[in-house]
Amino acid sequence: MLLTSATVVKAQQGHFIVTAVKGKAELIANKHKRPVQKGVRMTEDTPLYIPYNGEVTVIDESTNKEYTFKAIGWAAVEDKMKDGQHTVLSRTKDYVKSVVNQLSDNHNVKVQYVSDVATVTREYYVDEELTEVPDDKMDKKKDFRNDFDSFKKKARREYDDFRKKAFKEYMEFVRQAWKDYGAEPPIEQPEEKEVEPMLVPDADEETASWFSKLFRRKDKSKKQEQVKQPEKKQRQNNKGLSLKYDQVVAYAPNKPQPQPLSEVQEVPENANKYKSFRIFGTEIKVRIGDNCLFHLSGVSNNEVADALQEFTKPQYDNLLYDCLKMREQYKMSDWAYYQMLLALTDLFYGKDTNEAALVMGFLYSQSGYMMRYASQDNVLLVLIASEHTIYNTSYIHIDGHNYYIFKGGDRSQFQVCQAKFEKEGSMSLRIAAAQELSMTPAPERTITSYMNNDFSFTISSNKNYMDFFDTYPSSCIGDNFMTRWAMYANTPLEKGIQNQLYPPMKEKLAGLSQKDAVQQLLWWVQTGFKYEYDEKVWGRDRAFFGEESLFYPYCDCEDRSILLSHLVRDLLGLKVILVYYPGHLAMAVNFTDDVEGDNILLDGRKFVVCDPTYIRSSVGETMPGMSNNEAKVILLD
Repeated sequence: MLLTSATVVKAQQGHFIVTAVKGKAELIANKHKRPVQKGVRMTEDTPLYIPYNGEVTVIDESTNKEYTFKAIGWAAVEDKMKDGQHTVLSRTKDYVKSVVNQLSDNHNVKVQYVSDVATVTREYYVDEELTEVPDDKMDKKKDFRNDFDSFKKKARREYDDFRKKAFKEYMEFVRQAWKDYGAEPPIEQPEEKEVEPMLVPDADEETASWFSKLFRRKDKSKKQEQVKQPEKKQRQNNKGLSLKYDQVVAYAPNKPQPQPLSEVQEVPENANKYKSFRIFGTEIKVRIGDNCLFHLSGVSNNEVADALQEFTKPQYDNLLYDCLKMREQYKMSDWAYYQMLLALTDLFYGKDTNEAALVMGFLYSQSGYMMRYASQDNVLLVLIASEHTIYNTSYIHIDGHNYYIFKGGDRSQFQVCQAKFEKEGSMSLRIAAAQELSMTPAPERTITSYMNNDFSFTISSNKNYMDFFDTYPSSCIGDNFMTRWAMYANTPLEKGIQNQLYPPMKEKLAGLSQKDAVQQLLWWVQTGFKYEYDEKVWGRDRAFFGEESLFYPYCDCEDRSILLSHLVRDLLGLKVILVYYPGHLAMAVNFTDDVEGDNILLDGRKFVVCDPTYIRSSVGETMPGMSNNEAKVILLD
């Protein structure tokens, strides 16, 4: 939660004098970086860098108004000034007014949006041209600074009065806004038939023998030699067919990650010491101590409302600040952040305790996410809203959103608190950016192309990512099952794998035409990995992220196509699509060179088929038996 010491408003054009600096702030003047020091003059266009836990305070020479910049990173004044419009008092007054109006409406309490009464928004400004300010001019600013300090103290007292009143009204709302809901049964993940891998029909006997050993039948009661192989014949060399398709599955742009209502600020005075724990092999450090512990006597409306007052204490501001800092530092996805909060609350408040649930809901909601408290049989739960259909997980449908019961889902009836926060965002299971977990190396693995023994690479995967992916739930966006493939294919490969794999691959591909380069990658994925069915390995259908195919000994058709889509996009810069047939997933490439072969025309662009499960096939060859009348084109980033 953000506790400000002053209201900051938009600066007028002019010069600003630096009066205070915290941390190693920097600015750029005349194309050179220099440290920010007291007495330096800046203009509105000055690029200014604020470090973590830093701030810069300035006074406008023309108006004698003071401004404080705390937004982390580089930005110009105008960019930082766009980040919010609310002061401490206006935010709190608006909140009090909205809650009082609802409570007075014949006591028929409906769902209420509320602002976090302990958070406000600041605006930040910086400037460009720099000169030193004489000491005598600085002395003239001191009287104003003293007057302004007095004003800030008065504003703080007023803010505290409004904050107490606002939180009291919020507690009253929580006491009333509960409703009975029944949980919906889990949605089962659709089952699909699996298309067996196939060898090209003109393969020699040695290759056919190798294929029979590497690609085993799903039905092991049948003899091994019955592996599906077409009759041996010469493949046709033609210019390819323009293939039809049944549907195009678009992938909506990623939404920004949910954020707090306004910047969360730490309270350094009397702060707790840092304590650390690990999640996915990565150290997490937060300030938490005995003064963060409490006892929740029960989960009635009044008991929950009373306990929520605990979070008005400053130690929880620091805890929330540190959690958000960890999310930023490790570039955590929504799911990784949720898992981190679960680990934190279970560790410090007791696994599956009501206290852990209450703190979990506080940290999660104040980070900007949509959640609801629920109770049943003296157990407090946190329901998590998501834009996805999450398979095999019970949920409650509230106001057009599905709230999933990740913990305590064996119950069927709940009392749900309907109080909600302004601008809350639902959990996304997309992973838009490469997360930066710590490294725990797995044993090295060498993957070699059967078609080109020189196309061979040794890598060591990061076990921490495998641990994360093990927790990742199966889902789709909305109710379209086809979107799940794009979610996996659009998740960037982690940087450690990229750094090991991509440089030697680029070296091997240097000088090749686009078609020949894709052919080498296609053969590597076709012949370097053992094929096995998910049902046998996992007991269920499980799609792999690209890293998982490089780690586990087996993968199937969708895993291969997802991995190949990464390699072609990242190494060659070519656009690709996925092509879904019932029970099978292939890929197609939009070459900028003229490349022949079976293709799909999409918005005037030709995507040439590449199938990593049609073993030893070339660019432009479609696996026999695929029905294009049922094919679906899946767009990728």
